[in-house]
Amino acid sequence: LGSRVIHIQGEGPIPFGSRGTVIGLLGGQSVYVVFDHPVMEGDSPHGISPPMRGARVPLSRLVVVSMDSHSPTIMGSGRPQRSHYQQQQYQPRQQPPPPQQQQQQPPPPQ
Repeated sequence: LGSRVIHIQGEGPIPFGSRGTVIGLLGGQSVYVVFDHPVMEGDSPHGISPPMRGARVPLSRLVVVSMDSHSPTIMGSGRPQRSHYQQQQYQPRQQPPPPQQQQQQPPPPQ
């Protein structure tokens, strides 16, 4: 809950790229999203979202772009999720060694 999502389905009543916030989990395969802008066939069940901005959406049509800090899970899985950046430990860049200067060799004797 509270995750920010982007709709990635190219056809249907919700335009591609629509952004919204997950406000309800509807079983393991879909969620209830309040979109930032009105969408066709949008609703407002029980007045919990602004008119024409709420919709039930299958998880397969969404990409999570940020998560609520109080609920850091992959939607529908209940497993803690860390970003790729958080999984790696910070390691400072190592400077390449300075190039070695070639020593001039004396010409061979004649």
